[in-house]
Amino acid sequence: MIRRYSANFLAILGIILVSSGIYWGWYNINQAHQADLTSQYIVKALDKSITHQVKGSENGELPVKKLDKTDYLGTLDIPNLKLHLPVAANYSFEQLSKTPTRYYGSYLTNNMVICAHNFPYHFDALKNVDMGTDVYFTTTTGQIYHYKISNREIIEPTAIEKVYKTATSDNDWDLSLFTCTKAGVARVLVRCQLIDVKN
Repeated sequence: MIRRYSANFLAILGIILVSSGIYWGWYNINQAHQADLTSQYIVKALDKSITHQVKGSENGELPVKKLDKTDYLGTLDIPNLKLHLPVAANYSFEQLSKTPTRYYGSYLTNNMVICAHNFPYHFDALKNVDMGTDVYFTTTTGQIYHYKISNREIIEPTAIEKVYKTATSDNDWDLSLFTCTKAGVARVLVRCQLIDVKN
């Protein structure tokens, strides 16, 4: 009798765990799909609105374009990875679930850090990107910053200070991109060096 109850309990527990796994998988796929749709909508609007009129962001630092109540700095392109994404000007976890965001710094001072989730249509492909790959950042005023990927490393999730350019850090970069690994236990950090700027 006890074996029967144990078997029934384990069967029900197994069904619950499998159902939870299926739901969690569906939820993650749906989140990635929604982020892709949002990014594509925003990037199309940004592409149409690139202008030479300058509007400063909240801190007056960089020109931005406001779409759906969010300031955007411009677009990030990595042609080899078929990525064409908007970049929000101000980091928030909520915004990160929609588009890549500027985490820190500026393209004007060559210390900009952009982060995104590892969704398939966001930064997932960074884990395998080749050194020397071209990266382009187009501002809302039409300037195109051309970079090449110079380094890729895996860092601990607590080593977030490594993404910043400091006096004691590796300063041989002008743009950093980072995302979580698939399991979320580490971060993929990609460094880029500025090649040129076109107006």
